[in-house]
Amino acid sequence: IRPFLDAGNRAFARTLAQHVSHPAPTLLDAIVTALQEAFSAVRTDWSHHLMQLALTVPALRRVWLEATEDLAGMLLPTLATVLDLPEESAEARIAADEAVLIAVSSVRRMVHLEEGPQEAIGRVGDAFRRDPLARTLQQLDTSHRRATETGLARPSSSASTSAKGH
Repeated sequence: IRPFLDAGNRAFARTLAQHVSHPAPTLLDAIVTALQEAFSAVRTDWSHHLMQLALTVPALRRVWLEATEDLAGMLLPTLATVLDLPEESAEARIAADEAVLIAVSSVRRMVHLEEGPQEAIGRVGDAFRRDPLARTLQQLDTSHRRATETGLARPSSSASTSAKGH
């Protein structure tokens, strides 16, 4: 399994290096496009099944996690150069980790939701564009309240507990 994972990682790193040399609207767009191309380049009839095994069999999962950790190091030089930062900088390392997270989240969607690579990677890229971690807690509280009022979310346990107490 490791040679298959390494080939995919190298394809991603190579296509990312190619995409950042061409103008793209954002670095995120370049990462998403490069990952989509890399999956297309290394995809085989059995790659989906292999990824299912990698996510469910503990010994294979360890191999997948090791390869994933190595991917960040493969992407770091390109991302640091594009960002005009030293490789040791926290921002460059976060960019490499985020690129890896896009790949990991995409694989999980492919396996768990049966989405194809293009769709899964596109949806993960869209989620990153919405930058959920940058939302304020007030925005999150308002969104949760709105979802609760429309029946799209269950009330939190503290809200239901306080409602029972009155």
